Amino acid sequence: MLFKKLHFFLLGLHRRSKLKGVLITFVEMLKYVRYYNQILLINGYKLSVRRRISHFLFYSRISYLYPNLDIEEMRKIVPRSLTHSVYEKFKIKRSELTFDKLKMYQKMIESNISIPKTYYFDKNTLVLLGDSIKNNSNGVEPELILKPRFSNGGEGIRLIKKEEIKDDYNSIFQEVMLNHQDVLNVQGNNFCSTLRYVFYNSSMPSPIGASFQFNTGKIIDHMMQGGSLSILVNVETGRLFGKAFSYKGETFEKHPLTGVEFANFQLPNWNLVNDEIKKIAKAYPSLPIIAADLCISEYGCVVLEINAGCGTIAGQLDRGWLHHTFFSEYYPKRPTNL
Repeated sequence: MLFKKLHFFLLGLHRRSKLKGVLITFVEMLKYVRYYNQILLINGYKLSVRRRISHFLFYSRISYLYPNLDIEEMRKIVPRSLTHSVYEKFKIKRSELTFDKLKMYQKMIESNISIPKTYYFDKNTLVLLGDSIKNNSNGVEPELILKPRFSNGGEGIRLIKKEEIKDDYNSIFQEVMLNHQDVLNVQGNNFCSTLRYVFYNSSMPSPIGASFQFNTGKIIDHMMQGGSLSILVNVETGRLFGKAFSYKGETFEKHPLTGVEFANFQLPNWNLVNDEIKKIAKAYPSLPIIAADLCISEYGCVVLEINAGCGTIAGQLDRGWLHHTFFSEYYPKRPTNL
């Protein structure tokens, strides 16, 4: 993991330096890091060595994905440290609610949130989550998605055959989700594309930003693993806008597999997306900011996962997130001399 972070850090700086030059890139990086270091400090948050390092890494990640942004545009893109620091300062135990995926899905079922059919092992018996009857593997789908029970970032997720299922406390198994036909027509493959919807969980869920990850033909549509093209979504209407970006920073007006234009594409079942977001907000009142990953299917909207805070870059490309009420309330003071 450390080598991978260092690798992307150097790649990001190299890509930015080719456009801006080494000296300008170095100065810009220091400005970005100092700006967010100061935001944490002047608002009474801890600035650990880990936080400082994360700001350097985040600057490089922006540079790697979107090397053409100017420094003012980059500075509007909020690093994950600001969301994580809120949980840390106010002693909100987010990991207890989201890190263990089995417990997370159990909570969702109790809250009437739509999730994929999920299996796990209980005392050597394969169990369908939410079913009062102990199930064995006879009725299980021919193919399943294996997910590590304790992980993030798409690590360890893979497609397996029913025959490959093994008794493993540290894994869960989920049905393979299929998108709405309108989405499949755009992407030209049957792998699942996901909506990342980030919202401030106050008295009512207040949208912060959303992006749609169009799958490019991989079982995991995680952008940093090269599995998708990311494009912004208008949270009011569910329409796409702007250009799609790849993890290499390439821009696309059309899907490379089908030639279908992205702009103004209407995501189907948008009203059902909002219904699920409201359910999530109600189920997790202690989490002030939530990033939900959803699959829009032919039959509705299914929640694949929730994250308590996130470092999404693609969802901030229109104007960043610093202007939003969440950051205004938790970070009212901003540096003026940088």
